[in-house]
Amino acid sequence: MRLSLASAIVATLLTSATRGADGPGLAPTYLRCENLVNPLGIDVRSPRLSWIVESSTRGQRQTAYRILVAGDREAI
Repeated sequence: MRLSLASAIVATLLTSATRGADGPGLAPTYLRCENLVNPLGIDVRSPRLSWIVESSTRGQRQTAYRILVAGDREAI
């Protein structure tokens, strides 16, 4: 199976429950697929996705995530 990022958009939505002070939510940064930042194609059946979570508020952490995959943004 060959998945081209030009034809498929992988949206990683982080749903976060925070502990600590109220403030802005968490933001996913440095999104990677198979350890590549912006790959043109992936040849694996179950690609590994990873990211770094950042927040300007101290004490926040990611507690859950949801991954949606579609051929275009409108489908998500």
